[in-house]
Amino acid sequence: MDTDEKTGTTVSRSSLLPGQLVHVLLGPTDLGAGTVDQRTTDGSIIWVRFGGATPRRMFLDEDPAVFTILPG
Repeated sequence: MDTDEKTGTTVSRSSLLPGQLVHVLLGPTDLGAGTVDQRTTDGSIIWVRFGGATPRRMFLDEDPAVFTILPG
């Protein structure tokens, strides 16, 4: 687990909990901040709610997504 003093803590998918505010990077693309909506028990599928035109997005285990829990 890596800690970033400015933005929060980068964690594995299985550590994410519904309601947590997270910042999501998908490879080189910064998707911004959203709220964990749901996840499977093993963390292989994560749903995050974002604002805007794509309010909810699913991330599969094979997606190169990096989740950072934001203080909040």
